[in-house]
Amino acid sequence: MTGQKAEVAFPWLGIKELHDIPDMLGGAQQVVSVVSLDVRIEDGDGNDGGKSTLLLSMDRKSATRLANQLIGDHTEAGETEEDEYTELTDMQRSALKEAGNILAGNCMAAITEYVDLHMIEETPRIETDMLGAIMDNVLLDVATEHDELLVFRTKFSMEENVDAYFIFFFEDRSHHLVLDRLTE
Repeated sequence: MTGQKAEVAFPWLGIKELHDIPDMLGGAQQVVSVVSLDVRIEDGDGNDGGKSTLLLSMDRKSATRLANQLIGDHTEAGETEEDEYTELTDMQRSALKEAGNILAGNCMAAITEYVDLHMIEETPRIETDMLGAIMDNVLLDVATEHDELLVFRTKFSMEENVDAYFIFFFEDRSHHLVLDRLTE
């Protein structure tokens, strides 16, 4: 998008309990911007393995900073308290969805190679809200009985570093296929 070199690192990967996630990301009341993708999972034979939802979550200031870097806008993000509540522009939202889509694809490719599954991602969405509200909506959609989530800490480096987290929420069938295979 910008012609600049971008680096992405995943300095930490782990399985976390659901109740640990809000504190890890600044609290349930923290305003975050989240790119979310629904993911269908198939086993090696093409059988339905359920679904998951993948979230790329970052605090509001980081989302604005990353979006601005991606679109070549050098405006400082988060200069005032009002900036935290300023809506993302359509261009910023589009840039974040595209970045989330590309990074999610890379993330899923690494996982599928390791666990011998196919993951098919759907069109990304983006929303800005309190972390707790976003997580509640995902949990209603996925309706899982399991508390374990797969979490990747992510670091983007372009002009500035931006920290974010990928969080996989699995429904029951996909939980067994993915997490059980990862922990074998």
